[in-house]
Amino acid sequence: IRATDRPLMAPCAFLGAMRSAVSIPTSIITGLRGFPQLSAFSTSTDLDNHYQHPLFGRTIPADSGIAVPIIKHLQALGVRYLGVVYVNDPYGTAYARGLQDAALEYAPEMTLKLIDCPVNAGPPSSISRIVKFLKATEYRYFFGIINPLDNFKNIMIEAYKEGIAGTGEHTWLFGDSQYGDIALRAFPKDGPIHKALLGSGVIQASGGIPDKMPVLKTYQEELKRLRNSGDIDYLIAKSPYPDKHTSEQLLDDVFLIRPDLYSPFIYDSAIAAGLGACNAAVGAGDDYFDGYEHFAAIT
Repeated sequence: IRATDRPLMAPCAFLGAMRSAVSIPTSIITGLRGFPQLSAFSTSTDLDNHYQHPLFGRTIPADSGIAVPIIKHLQALGVRYLGVVYVNDPYGTAYARGLQDAALEYAPEMTLKLIDCPVNAGPPSSISRIVKFLKATEYRYFFGIINPLDNFKNIMIEAYKEGIAGTGEHTWLFGDSQYGDIALRAFPKDGPIHKALLGSGVIQASGGIPDKMPVLKTYQEELKRLRNSGDIDYLIAKSPYPDKHTSEQLLDDVFLIRPDLYSPFIYDSAIAAGLGACNAAVGAGDDYFDGYEHFAAIT
């Protein structure tokens, strides 16, 4: 609100947020005040409501769009039966519904059984009920949208105890919200979570495949060219936390060498906002352009 109230140097547009739970309320405010907002991360289908979020856009597919390639991938693997456990919040519910709708349309031979998990799953009996439901299906493939971390750990430990995870005969796949829980955490070796996750995987939205997309490959090569002291010092100077990094630290690291999966989405958001403003300015001529004209030029 303070940013949209500036009398001078008001923003032209907003980039973000990361979580849909933040983008939903902030895009209501930016929409009411006439500022475009673009996100590279927020995937909730609630943001598709253009009456409530008239100036919100994103460069990443919505949950409903991500569900289609997931179902098609599982279909190509020959999966006929899939158990889905999802956290009972707007994100998890929309994701699970997207999987169900995608299966009905693109893989009608595939049977899905869904069970929800409360955000705060509570006593062990609640976790046990969820896992026993999955076990009773006798399925070998499961998909998890399980937040927060405590729910994820508790369900996977119980699944291992019940013999439906880490067996070599059961496959668990997770949405991209689970990436940090799996890839960025060091669970004790040979512990129940480590064993439960053997043979599991994470399916994430990606900005493309460099070997098959020349434009993306060029983008990554151009990023590498920024690895010089002059450009690195400039980036540090623009950081809100310049004291946390030095040029020597960044140049010694893998910074800009191997961009993450979301990097192209972030790039597209920033460039779209900038080019949209340029196009809107050309269309306005000697006059000004407003947020709606800017957003129209972006989309």
